[in-house]
Amino acid sequence: MAILQPLSAADLNGTGRAASRRAVVKVSPYHRGMTNSTTAIGPDEIPDAHELGTARPAPEAANTSAGTQPTSPLAALVRLDERIYQSLAAPLGSPFDRTLSLLTNAADHSKLSVAMAAGLALLGGTRGRRAAATGLVSVALTSATANAIVKPLARRRRPARSEQHLAHPPASSHHVPMPDSHSFPSGHTAAAFAFATGVATVWPGVARGPALVAVIVGYSRVHAGVHFPGDVVLGALLGSAVALAVGRSTRQFGSDAPTTHLR
Repeated sequence: MAILQPLSAADLNGTGRAASRRAVVKVSPYHRGMTNSTTAIGPDEIPDAHELGTARPAPEAANTSAGTQPTSPLAALVRLDERIYQSLAAPLGSPFDRTLSLLTNAADHSKLSVAMAAGLALLGGTRGRRAAATGLVSVALTSATANAIVKPLARRRRPARSEQHLAHPPASSHHVPMPDSHSFPSGHTAAAFAFATGVATVWPGVARGPALVAVIVGYSRVHAGVHFPGDVVLGALLGSAVALAVGRSTRQFGSDAPTTHLR
């Protein structure tokens, strides 16, 4: 075994490099019996003069061991969202699953909101018509925001739906097809909460029914296996925020409008 020992000044020239073209590695007396040959190395392999006898610092240890990569908060939330989905999307029984499937299909294209708006307009008088109009305008703006802006930007994939949700043939009335659009946010939930919140800004007393429908629609989207819970929660927040802005604008517009008093 050969041990490199520091060279004397006579072995080095003024530039700090070895003067000779070849250098012989000196063997310590302890290891002289272990080898009977010397090892020749080239000048490029000899360290500079200022490096002789100086140990180089060892590289710093990695902050994390192999296979233990740091987890970002967003990645942790996504994994939690997927675990909750696995719990909520599990089928619970034919009558319950069938009812939720029929309800979530009825919410396609905001048909439930349009039906409730028609009832308010017919039975609620002037206030009912204002509430219905505010709710429908909120639905339209929310749907445009969710489908034309947020979904293309987020580009979240749809859940990998369990085969148990595909047991019913597509031709049946309670089959829930997997939409082609991106998953985030839930457009059905956003529209349902937009209508409920829009009605509440005009007539809070009658908004309980639409609010209950919005909650059930949101849950049905997860249970049917077409959305993650996070899609539903953020969709509800989006729809509510848009409806509050619409309601505030409507009230301000109404207060600024000129009034005519009959004599």
